[in-house]
Amino acid sequence: MDESEADPVLVVADASRTLVEDAGDALAAAFDVRRVETAGACLSRAEAGSADAVLAAHDLPGVDGLGLLRSVRLSRPALPFVLAPANGSEALAGEALAAGADGYVPADADAETVVARVRDALEGTGRDAGASAGRRYRSLVESSPAPINVFDADGRSIWGNDAVLDLLGLDDRADLIGRSIFELVHPDDHERARRELASVIEAKEATGPTEMRLRTPSRGTRYVRVSTAVGRFRGADVGQAIAVDVTGVREREHQLQLLDRWLRHNVRNEMTVIRGLAEDLRRGAVDDVSAAASRISASANTLLKQAEHERELIETLTESLGEEFVRVNVAAIARRQVAECAAANPHADVELVRADDVEAHVLPALSTAVRELLDNAVRHSDVSKPRVEVSVERDGDTGVLRVADDGPGIPAEERDALSVEAETDQLHHGSGLGLALVYWLVRRSGGDVAFSENDPRGSVVTVRL
Repeated sequence: MDESEADPVLVVADASRTLVEDAGDALAAAFDVRRVETAGACLSRAEAGSADAVLAAHDLPGVDGLGLLRSVRLSRPALPFVLAPANGSEALAGEALAAGADGYVPADADAETVVARVRDALEGTGRDAGASAGRRYRSLVESSPAPINVFDADGRSIWGNDAVLDLLGLDDRADLIGRSIFELVHPDDHERARRELASVIEAKEATGPTEMRLRTPSRGTRYVRVSTAVGRFRGADVGQAIAVDVTGVREREHQLQLLDRWLRHNVRNEMTVIRGLAEDLRRGAVDDVSAAASRISASANTLLKQAEHERELIETLTESLGEEFVRVNVAAIARRQVAECAAANPHADVELVRADDVEAHVLPALSTAVRELLDNAVRHSDVSKPRVEVSVERDGDTGVLRVADDGPGIPAEERDALSVEAETDQLHHGSGLGLALVYWLVRRSGGDVAFSENDPRGSVVTVRL
């Protein structure tokens, strides 16, 4: 059959299969039917251009037929859309037409009527006066660099631009449509979100900017400032939430707090030692002057090393702010850092036990993070011959770097202090700053860091990129 003669592709959104069972044969004879069960799946086909028309039941999981209609009108304003509820009413028919439906099928209609309504909708493509307005609205939202989510009176998402998908770490708009905003907002911020929703939908008042936390499937907790306005689209009140991602700002504030506390704590400790020994020397209360002088010199050297370490850390973090990601071979980085660590620490057993060919798109400073992990494992070991094993593995599309040691382990308070939500007084002042550097560099590279116990003792740090 010539492509121009092919049957129109009709996407039937019907979770209960009622439409397929009642009018399936007639629909299949007239159209190329593609059945889906959810509003998100239907929207994906519509956005992909693989639908010439939509026939939707009203009773769909997550988002009902009217919600799907409004989502489609944002994605494909002129796509023919017919609503066919299993239990309809005049009120529902009116809402459907106000929302831009091209046709409405009563619940008691026969199969021929269903087919006829779809044909009428196809023949009337472009007659909807709201189509151009829908296109303009979508263009404004889509062109915005800021994440924008459009939701209904119940707080369910009916559309979002690409920027909001990036913020939430979602691959497809179908993953967003129908989801309640309360699935995305951190549980501790639910009450705040409810107040915002009530102000926008019920009181018709704009809100914000309000800081909230979002939970994302792949990007962890994100901190955002949200401004929400009420709107009217296709006969229904909608909320329009514009978000500004301030996670980077919060993380940098946390970094500065940790650095400040770390420096003050360590300077105070060493200066207390120096001042005490100097006072003892002044009073002539020291039997071994040479030993006291050596101790003062050692504390001074420790301070100098700590100052140099912090300077390097600040430089690394500052330089990484404006750096572009580069593609690197993770195994090559691990191999080089293992060799350098082993050469610098001949008393330690540092070995690369596995090196899959893994590439990742990361900050150039990732090698600094790997070096810091190895140095920490050796420096803070409590055994005479530290054992450090490094592995690089491929896990699907993810690269996994593991550093396992047989040392005393990483204190829980030190691990917990890395989170932006942690109090800065949780910082343990041993390897905490080095781990913080690793955590921040990996996070900025779009990766994740996890900690676990080694068997029979020690720690395992896992970096996923």
